[in-house]
Amino acid sequence: MQNNKKGLFITFEGIEKCGKTTQSRLLYEKLLSLGEEVAYFKDPGVTKVGENFRDILLYGKNISVETEVLLFAACRAQLVNECIIPALKEDKIIICDRFSDSTFAYQGYGRNVNLSFLENLDKYATKGLKPDVTFLFDFSFFEAKERVLDSKDRMETESVDFHNRVRIGYLMLASMEPDRFCILHPKLSKEKLHEIILKKVLERKTERRCLKKD
Repeated sequence: MQNNKKGLFITFEGIEKCGKTTQSRLLYEKLLSLGEEVAYFKDPGVTKVGENFRDILLYGKNISVETEVLLFAACRAQLVNECIIPALKEDKIIICDRFSDSTFAYQGYGRNVNLSFLENLDKYATKGLKPDVTFLFDFSFFEAKERVLDSKDRMETESVDFHNRVRIGYLMLASMEPDRFCILHPKLSKEKLHEIILKKVLERKTERRCLKKD
């Protein structure tokens, strides 16, 4: 799938309450105002399968690690097949709030699930689809706790050690693919973050279209 992709696939990652959702929505609205063809998705969610399992994943009781891993993969597979691939074929810019990196960070590094197993499962679920650009908000758990939490899901109520492992996992993933990841610190102003993100996306869009012409 990766080599046949036409559009641009942008993802936003980070621990809870890091600001990624706010920035992903700002980017979506700005690109729309510039006349771009854009689609916005949330993982898990959007599809009927994703919506049905989202509450279970976030608020369910006694969910085993195995069930958690497989449900996230199932939701992502449906999202890819039903929404992301069709939108990419239409040459749209895709913005997705979380994607596969969340599984590697949360279930792999956070819950110590075998990374090789997760990689094989993810390749099957996503058909090997990977983002063109991933914006990672590097936020510590203690910084995140300073923000108001209206409702606490299963991930938000995990231990400090868990969130520290997730953060380390994200940074490890970024170190392995520095060309894809753009690490941002949410202590920057909302306006500055948006400026950096928009600039990066427009640059990557120009690069992609130049490659198509060649």
